[in-house]
Amino acid sequence: MPPDQKQVWRDVVRSMPAYSFAPHNEHLLRLYCVHVVLAAGLADRVTRDVKFGPLLARATNTVSKLAKVLGLTPRRRQRTPRPRAVPPTRPWSA
Repeated sequence: MPPDQKQVWRDVVRSMPAYSFAPHNEHLLRLYCVHVVLAAGLADRVTRDVKFGPLLARATNTVSKLAKVLGLTPRRRQRTPRPRAVPPTRPWSA
């Protein structure tokens, strides 16, 4: 993973609670990082050449969809339930 994508990864992981990511989300998070960096590069290019506008729109749309799926949006973060604490005694062992 290139350094700019690693930085996005670190920023995302640090901004979320530890229970927000499961191992099966790793590939989606990697794609999110790729598209964030891609969209940033396209945003710079659009200022010089308008023909990159449609590509920027697609990359931005992909970033938005991945953010929703991964629960990175502010609305989703408010609704993310905390995992329940394990009771100290098991009902079947009492």
